[in-house]
Amino acid sequence: MGLTFLLGPAGSGKTEWILQELRQREREDPLGPPLLYIVPEHMTHDAERALLASGLRGVIRTQVVGLGRLFWWLEGEGRDEPLRPVSPAAVQALLAYFVTRDSSRTDEGVFAGLGPDAPRILREAIDEFRHSRLTARDLEDLYERLGEAEKPTEERENTEAPARGEASPAELLRLREKLRALLRLWQERDRVLGEKFGDYPDRLARLADRLRNSRELLNESMVYVDGFERLSPLEQEVLLLLIGMSREAYVALTLDPEASTLRSDPPAGERSDAPGDPGLLWADAAALYERLRKGAEARGIEVKVKEFRGRPRFLHPDLRRAVECVEGFFGGTKQADGDGETCLRREAHPGAATADPGLRVSAYARPSEEVEAAAQEILRLVGTGAYRFRDIAVYFRDEAYGPLLEATFARHRIPFFQVTRAGVAAHPFFFFLGRLARLSRRRADRETALACLRTELLLPQGMEVARFREAVDRLELLARAYEIRILGAGGELSRRLKQVLAQDERVTEDVNRVVRESLLPILRLRRAFRGRLRVAEGIRLLDAFGEERRFPERFRAWEEEARERGEFERAQVHRQIWRLWRSYADELTLLLGNEELTADEFFHILLAGFEGLTVGLVPPTLDQVHLVLADRGEFADVRVAFVLGMADGSFPRPQVSGSLFDAREREALRAWNVELADDEEEERREVWIAYRTLSRARERLYLSYSLTDGFEARNPSPFLYVLGETADAPEPSAATNPWEVGRASDPLPVGSMPTGALSPRHEILLRRRSLSPPQLSPNLASRLYLEREEGGGLRLSLSASRAEAFYACPYRHFLAYGLRLEENSGPLDAADLGTLLHDFLRRLLRDLSREASEGNPGAAKAELPQADGAEYKPLLAAEAEYERLLAELVDDSPGRYARLRPLLRSEVGRALLVPTLRRIAEIVREERRRSEFAAMYTELPISYELGFLEGVSVRLVLVGRIDRLDVWRPKTEAPREEFVRVIDYKTSKRTFDLPAFAYGTDIQLPAYLLAALHLPHDDNPGSPPSRIRRPAGMVYVPIHRPPSRTDLPPEPSGGDAEADDLYRREFLKNFRWEGRVLRDPEILKAMDRGLADGSAGGRWSPFVPTEIKRSGEVSARSPAFTAEEFDMLVELAKLLLVDAARRSLAGDISPHPIRLGGKDACETCPFRTICPYRHETRLRNVPKVDGEAIFAAFSEASGKGETA
Repeated sequence: MGLTFLLGPAGSGKTEWILQELRQREREDPLGPPLLYIVPEHMTHDAERALLASGLRGVIRTQVVGLGRLFWWLEGEGRDEPLRPVSPAAVQALLAYFVTRDSSRTDEGVFAGLGPDAPRILREAIDEFRHSRLTARDLEDLYERLGEAEKPTEERENTEAPARGEASPAELLRLREKLRALLRLWQERDRVLGEKFGDYPDRLARLADRLRNSRELLNESMVYVDGFERLSPLEQEVLLLLIGMSREAYVALTLDPEASTLRSDPPAGERSDAPGDPGLLWADAAALYERLRKGAEARGIEVKVKEFRGRPRFLHPDLRRAVECVEGFFGGTKQADGDGETCLRREAHPGAATADPGLRVSAYARPSEEVEAAAQEILRLVGTGAYRFRDIAVYFRDEAYGPLLEATFARHRIPFFQVTRAGVAAHPFFFFLGRLARLSRRRADRETALACLRTELLLPQGMEVARFREAVDRLELLARAYEIRILGAGGELSRRLKQVLAQDERVTEDVNRVVRESLLPILRLRRAFRGRLRVAEGIRLLDAFGEERRFPERFRAWEEEARERGEFERAQVHRQIWRLWRSYADELTLLLGNEELTADEFFHILLAGFEGLTVGLVPPTLDQVHLVLADRGEFADVRVAFVLGMADGSFPRPQVSGSLFDAREREALRAWNVELADDEEEERREVWIAYRTLSRARERLYLSYSLTDGFEARNPSPFLYVLGETADAPEPSAATNPWEVGRASDPLPVGSMPTGALSPRHEILLRRRSLSPPQLSPNLASRLYLEREEGGGLRLSLSASRAEAFYACPYRHFLAYGLRLEENSGPLDAADLGTLLHDFLRRLLRDLSREASEGNPGAAKAELPQADGAEYKPLLAAEAEYERLLAELVDDSPGRYARLRPLLRSEVGRALLVPTLRRIAEIVREERRRSEFAAMYTELPISYELGFLEGVSVRLVLVGRIDRLDVWRPKTEAPREEFVRVIDYKTSKRTFDLPAFAYGTDIQLPAYLLAALHLPHDDNPGSPPSRIRRPAGMVYVPIHRPPSRTDLPPEPSGGDAEADDLYRREFLKNFRWEGRVLRDPEILKAMDRGLADGSAGGRWSPFVPTEIKRSGEVSARSPAFTAEEFDMLVELAKLLLVDAARRSLAGDISPHPIRLGGKDACETCPFRTICPYRHETRLRNVPKVDGEAIFAAFSEASGKGETA
């Protein structure tokens, strides 16, 4: 019994040595004890093929297995009840059910910031603990010990608690909250799965128990382990048990012995338990070596080391030197060249007339040209007769290259195979289920139903695909032309669509057939998911629908079509898709079959597991180019390797946020002897992936990158600077000799950088997350942000949008207001249209005021101050008048609408804008007719002094412009109060989000309300105000939101008054205000006279976002605040504004964008394309909090108490 470590860097021959050993032992004794060759699961096929590559016709003794497959191989040897496998997708769906069921619990708020990936993140968090050999009971003990650690020292029991220097009490409290919520999910998971179902960690645990209790199970076997750079503690335990019961064991690790204190059989007195500093590249392999060595020695197993120092793989010196460059930089080993000028020195093949470099680097303008060049070079290499397709592999890190490679290689008729497990979330069947989930909701849109049809799963029998597509297109055009929905009330076809299908001459027989045989079955299935139903019943409905519509036959037809086109991988996916669905559906039925859910909850849980569903692909032939996603890797090396996408952001790929525990929490857990992955694991993995990819080729290595990904510029990968290689310029064309220009570029010295790039260490070391965030000095921040007033004082002008930008991301605020970068706007954007509509509104309101002053009873009763010298005419209802007014607005301010003029000159532009203006006028007239509030100001500039910042002589001023300020005074002889309402017009949908306000990212309305409450009174300037100003509301008003969801005619019918009233009400619903109003029935009735009506229907307002009950009270569901809550709201707005100013002047420019409710600030940042931190930002995942918690926290902080 002995263990031999095979240690050596990439290309040193470790794998070939193992293969030769296995072949030799197979020939010597084919019926001898088992030979276990253990490799990662995705490499088993390649390992079997490599084992037979030398003429060995077959194997009897050798079993090529992964650890998971080893469990099934030994499953029949035990007496335990067989373990039913459960997929990660089913576990994710199970966790999604628990989270949905317990969403009302307060501790579930810790998962709110995880977004739609919450089930996967929670599954991975539980599995990480299980791989560390922890159970739910262990987690419960840890939770209790952390509770003891939070107590004061004199109250603690005798617990072995570590020093808490690294974690504050608040951090420990937050960690305990996460552990408590995760523990509840884990316990529920174990309760459902029990001991009958098991995933990969369960199988490993049972395998370990079986190996402990059956010492003779693999007696006299020989174990060979290869291809692992890291193993979890549970996998290490299984491996040590295998080694302990084997006759001999060999473990191959890609680890340079010179990189650390590792030595072959050092004297006993010299051996140290500390592995030294192996460098970033070797760190994981060195740690694995130490753990396996210590574990083997503790079991009495003799340990030996066999070193591999040669490089037989690399037949070209350039390839060897390239790998040694990476090893020298990231591994701390000595480089081959000692001149210090360049790591990589090209050498020609002996006897060659010209230099024939084994390494070539090229740059291209875009990825499509890069892929095209690779395809042409592959054809050239194969055309020489020196290579076959199977000698070539193409590696890529960015998954976007996959479809490009497939399309380009298919066009050039290059046989290829993608070495991966294909995800199925984008398959038409699973895409159909995703759209059906949206269709099950009460208000489904037209696009959802059309998307279901475009999957072509419901192709009518005998109809050609081209005719079906044309019919669906015609149906969509008809629906858009009449502005109608496809679905009406009750899940039926909408009334208007039925009229169009019966009367419009453009409706063909194919359209009617598609509606009858494709659309109506979808609607019937949708209606079947009404109310609550059991999971098993929902699965049965989907299965029955699939069988009825012949989905399996459809998939077989797609499989045959794909084979005829030569798309063998796609054919395999189609062949397995229905079986995969049935397996997943059976798992959900077994686990959750009797649980009752709503339709939305059912589809949410069903879709939660789609991300984890994959199908395995097997190459149908041997002579194919392999397309390899770099993080999966390959077992065997190749003669020629192409590595595409060698740009920053792909090699290395940015760290993806998506872990339940952050770096500080993991550090705290390690202090309690819970070994989870550290925060540098992703960085080490990226270095390892690049190293493994660059070391695959034996003869030729082609590296390339594109200068843009189609949206933003990209820098070369840091690894190219490590190699001292870049391309001088993009290739002129991919049509002729695509790799010639790139190979002639001069090598760069190690660490050199093109002008204007980031510092080499910063780039090359993958921008380590341990670096502190950027910070401005207060002196520099003051010079960037402050203005000097006429009297010599300093002033900081702060707008609401500026404060929102700071809280969204301090670095974004720095770019916009420190460096004063301008947003990159196109030839026409929403701001241009917004400017025009705002001007039109101002003119409309003043005309309505004039109508009111002239005694027009239908006009508004507002009193608006007129601009000096301005003449306004009442607006007429005729569209010709609106068109004339539009032209006047543009002609009066040619510079203001310069970019709009070409659009307005065109007939199409006028046809789009004139109905919009008419609709806005109708809405505003209706609102003014129903309201007692007077629109006192429009486009009101504000300049409200917030005071002086503490510690500095800086005057802080809130600036901005209020679109409209309304005022209402109670009808008394001498009103002592007046109520103000702030209105902000929006050309797109915008809601007021109270949690976002609490985090500072939606502060506009409260800030404007704060300024409005402190405006000077006009009645008696300079004297104390005669009336107290109170908040009445703050709302966003949509002015450009077409009614895409109204299932009614586009114009009211003149004959039926009831129908006209219904149409008007439904039409105005699309323009309902969003915001908060005062919880006072009298104030609300003044906002909309319709709320004063005693009828049930009159208690609802088409504008004001509230409802008054029959009792006269404001509905609890209404978005309304009390007067005290409004007072706290504006006070909190003031505190947020002051805090943003203080932190910005302190120099905070940290690139930490906020993520709230699944939305992160980077998605809407105008500077995303130029942000140097775009690939490494740490998103601040913040949980959603309700209004009661916000106001309670503010009351406690401000000392107002519960009655505030």
